Amino acid sequence: MNWIVDTKGGPDDDSYEISVMRVNNDHGKKSYGWHGEDKIHISDSGGPNRNSVPQGIWDRLVAVANDVANELNQTAQEGMGEELDQDVARMIDLVRFRN
Repeated sequence: MNWIVDTKGGPDDDSYEISVMRVNNDHGKKSYGWHGEDKIHISDSGGPNRNSVPQGIWDRLVAVANDVANELNQTAQEGMGEELDQDVARMIDLVRFRN
């Protein structure tokens, strides 16, 4: 149960998304949105507003996503099992707080 960072678009694009998802989430890799237990939202372009971000902000958002993925992967390696779902919920709350 590995977690990866997924980006769609980029800092200069009108449409982008940064998320952390389970490596086997094929639908999440193809599609924008669909956040939940298997895909954690970090940031996006804001829907119909289509706001781009400066490169420095993009880099920080990707760094946050990497931190979240690394922590979830570490928890999984430690064999936390059911506690992983609690960690996912906690990470989702943490990311919402940071945004």
